[in-house]
Amino acid sequence: MFRSGVMVFILCIISILTSSALGVCPDSPEHFEYTDETGGTYSIVVEGADLWFQGLEIGDEIGIFDGDLCVGAACWQDPPVGITVWQDDSQTGLVDGYICGHEMSFRIWDNSRGIVRRVKAHCSVGDGRFCTGAYSMVTLMKRGPEPFKIPLAPAPVRNPEAKSIAPNR
Repeated sequence: MFRSGVMVFILCIISILTSSALGVCPDSPEHFEYTDETGGTYSIVVEGADLWFQGLEIGDEIGIFDGDLCVGAACWQDPPVGITVWQDDSQTGLVDGYICGHEMSFRIWDNSRGIVRRVKAHCSVGDGRFCTGAYSMVTLMKRGPEPFKIPLAPAPVRNPEAKSIAPNR
C-alpha cells in the first residue's frame, strides 16, 4: 500500500514537470484564483475523471475548494495530476486557505464549453477532508444527465382590464 502510494506520487511529480516543460499546460491555472505561499500545504493527487462517462481534456482546469474559497488549482494533463492546496495563514486575520478537518469540494473549468461545474470526488486515499493523512488521492466523478439549458418562453401576461368578447353565432 505504501509503495504504490509513493509510486503514484512520484509519477505525479514527473507528469507535472514534463507537461510544464512541453508547454501543454500554463504554469498556473487561469480560471481559478487562490492565495499561495500561505505556509502550510497539503497534496491532492487526482487519479482520473469520469464526467458523464468522459474524461477531462487538455485545457480544462481543476479547482479545490474549502467552502467557496479556492485553495489550490491545476490544469488537467495526463493523470495522475498533483495539486498543492494552501492552508490558512492564521497571522493574516483573513481566511486565505483551507482549515484542517474541513471537507474538500471540487470544481472543473470545462474549457470547450466555457463553464465551471461542480463535481464529486471518490477518495481512494484520505476521507475527503483536508489534513487527513500525508496526502489524498481522488477520482473526480459526475454522473446522471448532462446539464443543459432549456430556453424558456416568457409567461403570458394577463390584462385584468381587458373585456372578454363572446364569439358571434
